[in-house]
Amino acid sequence: MAAQLLITRHHRQALRNACERGFWMPLALPGDQAHSVTHLTALTPGGTTIAAIAPVTGMEPWSDADGIESFLPFLGERQVLAKPIPLGHHGPLEQWLPKTRHQLQLIPLAALWAPTSLGETLRACLSETVAATRAA
Repeated sequence: MAAQLLITRHHRQALRNACERGFWMPLALPGDQAHSVTHLTALTPGGTTIAAIAPVTGMEPWSDADGIESFLPFLGERQVLAKPIPLGHHGPLEQWLPKTRHQLQLIPLAALWAPTSLGETLRACLSETVAATRAA
């Protein structure tokens, strides 16, 4: 499986603080997806760009009393991007982007380096996925 970026939502300093302590918080993520996550970022409420990412150096299974399968991501040093990546128009992404710190989305890491906004890249990826599903 291709390298994946895990996108979640949290306050402005959350990624910096997590990288300093070396881990994020447990996230409800199926095991088959957990092992493909290579980087993590947290969008801030009202944010319009991705300004930093953190490499995921490991994932440990996490058990809570609720029985939900979770993983604890261990993080390397926060990488501030030389040029923040615009999310693009929020309209098409509004339902897709995580709205709380417990929600997440996975995208191919390569989507960050596309020459368009992340919204345009994701719209193209989602259109291809829908077309492939209909063809099957």
